[in-house]
Amino acid sequence: MQKVIWKQKSSRLDGYEHSFYAIKDRKVYRIDYSLPEQRVRFLLEEKNGKRFWSEIHKGKQVRSNFSLRKGFLGKSAPSEDPLSRERDIFSTLPVESVLKLANGHHQLDKKFQGISLNHPEQISGDQQEGLLSALDKKVLEVTRHRFFHRKEQGAKARKTRIHFSAPPIRKLLRYTLETTLVLGIVIAGWSHEILHLQQVGGVLASSGILFGGVDMFIRDEDPFLPQVLFLAISGGILFFNNFF
Repeated sequence: MQKVIWKQKSSRLDGYEHSFYAIKDRKVYRIDYSLPEQRVRFLLEEKNGKRFWSEIHKGKQVRSNFSLRKGFLGKSAPSEDPLSRERDIFSTLPVESVLKLANGHHQLDKKFQGISLNHPEQISGDQQEGLLSALDKKVLEVTRHRFFHRKEQGAKARKTRIHFSAPPIRKLLRYTLETTLVLGIVIAGWSHEILHLQQVGGVLASSGILFGGVDMFIRDEDPFLPQVLFLAISGGILFFNNFF
């Protein structure tokens, strides 16, 4: 019997309300979901940092980062589906309503034998504290590995991704508002002689680095390079302008 401990928190992804995650055998399992929107996202991060994810909306798989050959009735072939291979772990989530959102995709069902940290009566207080501490340490370790030791996958891996597209309109609006806000602040500060050009450059460059870090570590997204490069490069030019 698989014994998996799931920890719940608020989701950092747009369109999702809550998130469950667990660590087992140095692999990260994460489920983001929104019951009102009937939306669920399954993510598997393997020991080497490679990630597989799939989004299901109203019972239909709408996006994933791996391509599959469809089998009978349009379901993914389990031998080629990295999430199906881990269905014994994902199915331990002790929230039946969330698993139902998968609608049979990735061979997931509503059976579970896991332990949810939302139900502390299942384990003692001392045991719960120890499990939480160990889980948080593993999450930190895997996160460090992901961002600082991930190997380049190369062009071949990139070709396996499907449904690749530009950021959604909502994200583009968010990036535009963030950049416009920073520009408005520094222009107002410079025009009122509160900031000089070197300080303006420092604020712009710092904002680019800050936004990139927020995307990576808080929103769990890839940084929007045009925004980061624009702020960092323009800020660097202004900052070092006085030295030449």
